Amino acid sequence: MDGVLPKGTFFMKFYCGLITVFCLMVWIENSQAHHSPRATYTEEIITIEGYVARFEFKNPHSVIFVDVMDESGNTTEWMTEGPPAALLRRRGWTGDSLQTGQYVQIQGEAARNGSPMVGWRTTLDKMFELNAADGAFVRMIDEESAKNSSNTPTVFRGPDTEDRLPLLLDDGRPNFSGTWTGGASTTRSSRTRVPFNERGLALQETYDPANDPSVNCEAPGLVRKATSFHPIEIIQYDDRVLLHYEEYGETREIYLNRLRDLDNQLSNLGNAAAHYDGDSLIIETVNLLGNLTSGRGNALSNQTTTIETYRRGDEESGGSSLRMTMVINDPGHLGEPWTATWQKYYQADYQFIENECFVPLKE
Repeated sequence: MDGVLPKGTFFMKFYCGLITVFCLMVWIENSQAHHSPRATYTEEIITIEGYVARFEFKNPHSVIFVDVMDESGNTTEWMTEGPPAALLRRRGWTGDSLQTGQYVQIQGEAARNGSPMVGWRTTLDKMFELNAADGAFVRMIDEESAKNSSNTPTVFRGPDTEDRLPLLLDDGRPNFSGTWTGGASTTRSSRTRVPFNERGLALQETYDPANDPSVNCEAPGLVRKATSFHPIEIIQYDDRVLLHYEEYGETREIYLNRLRDLDNQLSNLGNAAAHYDGDSLIIETVNLLGNLTSGRGNALSNQTTTIETYRRGDEESGGSSLRMTMVINDPGHLGEPWTATWQKYYQADYQFIENECFVPLKE
């Protein structure tokens, strides 16, 4: 295979019976909620092999640190970055899927700056399957085989749960309290047309993924956070609601019928007020800093305002679901309102995954 590091018959013969990991992406459109792989990696595919130094099963990206020995006997620690733990968990992974000292082989994209890094998410025509019975073994499936395979994973379906949540709270308000998982936002899809005006289109045409602040672990803006496919926990009180996001570990505290802060200072989360309207929870936000909405760019300006509408959408054959629609207005960069949506599913026993962002290595 091209680009194998290290290379030699000694390694392959000696470790013939050891476990192998071919680590590829979980549908690239949604694994780049944190930052675009193009910001850090090239399209060159390389393979490394060595011993697991540690496995960080976390959001916004899972990271495997691997001690790789070259043909001269020198050892270098490689940082291999993959999808968020939330996605891997939905494929059967846990924090124990890889153990320190385990010998692995990892295939993925080479670092743009030449540092010892691999991004284990590659092209759109690849999927992967975790065989939990064999431990941490990931099998590559090409696009044609995936279409004909009964083992092809179904991407972004609801969890296998029939957890039900009452439609109403005791006081008669619609009930959104709980943890909601799964789903993908329309802002993540490459098929979504962003209604840019001339200014917004000019910025998008010159966008460089390397300039994405999230690459260096900076917190994202509201639109990027609220439209993420990652789980969200909602807690309702008499005078406010809390929205806790798994991916970044941040919480929005939003008071009913009034802004919490009146200083009009711009911030990533802005100033928000909530109210109930029939079976819906509506959150209106102003005073937002301009931010990127994804790793693809899609920059919004400081004139952005948003309206989020949350509504239950339970399925007859399954558990409880929650639908969110966000209408994004930005006269600075958009020619008309932009609408993002997602649907998530109630999961009573879900535990949030720990967050720790790892800054890419420098050359």
